[in-house]
Amino acid sequence: MPYIGKQLVRGQNRELDDISGSFNGSTTVFNLTVAGDSITPGSALQLFISVGGVLQNPNTDFTVAGNQITFSTAPGSGLSFFGILQGDAVDFNTPADGSVTTAKLGSNLTINVADGTVGTPSIQFNGSGTDTGFYSPGADQVAATVAGGEALRIDSSGRLLVGTSSSSQAARLVLQGNSASSTDSTVAIFAAGTATPSDGQVLGYLRFSDSGHVSAAEINGIRDGGTWTSGSSQPTRLVFSTTADGASSPTERMRITQLGRVIIGTGGSDPGYQCTIESVNSYALYVKQSTGDQTYPATTFHNVFTTGDNQLTHYYTDASSLRGSVTYNRGGGVIAYNTTSDYRAKTLLGSIDNPGETIDAFKVYRGVMNGATVERPMLVAHEAQEVAPYCVTGEKDAVNDEGNPVYQQMDHQVLVPLLIAEIQQLRARVAALEAQ
Repeated sequence: MPYIGKQLVRGQNRELDDISGSFNGSTTVFNLTVAGDSITPGSALQLFISVGGVLQNPNTDFTVAGNQITFSTAPGSGLSFFGILQGDAVDFNTPADGSVTTAKLGSNLTINVADGTVGTPSIQFNGSGTDTGFYSPGADQVAATVAGGEALRIDSSGRLLVGTSSSSQAARLVLQGNSASSTDSTVAIFAAGTATPSDGQVLGYLRFSDSGHVSAAEINGIRDGGTWTSGSSQPTRLVFSTTADGASSPTERMRITQLGRVIIGTGGSDPGYQCTIESVNSYALYVKQSTGDQTYPATTFHNVFTTGDNQLTHYYTDASSLRGSVTYNRGGGVIAYNTTSDYRAKTLLGSIDNPGETIDAFKVYRGVMNGATVERPMLVAHEAQEVAPYCVTGEKDAVNDEGNPVYQQMDHQVLVPLLIAEIQQLRARVAALEAQ
């Protein structure tokens, strides 16, 4: 057994501290100490134990393990205790500085140190002063302190906390800045291993995977061409990648380039537009908004049709409730503005009577839109609303919360059926006059 001090002296016996005060007739295990210090006998045969004036038989009436004695029968309350530890004793002395090395320490060594504080950690590093090292800020917690300030902590839940000593988050890793400054040095930073990364070099990334550590999704920061000068010119792009069902590795889905352009679905090529969306199926863009019990119309952009059409389409709720579209046919070179007019989407109530009366009620002006210079015929929304409310949205003189005007709008195309009905009646009257 390793030891500290002078050569061992044979035959020196030591009296054990009295443990009879803990005898209660049920407890069988007690700690062994001498003058308050824990002792560890080599075996039960090193002990002379008397309980109630009766000498106990080692390994029969009691056994020892480490610094504890276990009686086969729990000593009753009020019984006396006397114990002697015989055999090799250690004569303690103070070793010279630097004379105790790791080679002189026993294997499986357990060291019990004080908790310490953030200013005076219990484990310190030579050359860093007394305020840098490790300490325990609380039960089942370990923290690292640097220059008297806590740098990180493993809390009682096994979470690693950096930049904070507590968090309501359940994540295993919590990184938190300590101020609202955009240059806060305690937020997370991913750094490349070179001061001048080459074009396309990954500067840092977040990887998401299963327990097998095979990447399933990634967010990469990558040098994006240009000239790199640390601190003054750092062209960079962010690339977002996910793995499809049945695939084994991530594929790029979206990137934000050094110019702030957002590119989705092109595989990385930059067409030069602020936002680019490319799709290999019918839907390149789908927007639908719902609130409460009301669903707003959905808007989609269809691309890469087999007929060569590009189409902006509006639905009432879903693909079975088409309401209109703007279509460009590359074969015919025509842009068409379409409104759903299928009889299955309508409830017909009869023909229009006296369309001329409605048409006569409209007031038509010559005018110029604010900010424009071209004069043209025009209607005024609030006047048209009195004649044909179905072609006007909004209210007269409406303003928003900031006091700015909210202009009324008109859908002029809904007046086309009214004009057609009037033309039909005029033609009928002309035909009747011609017949006379």
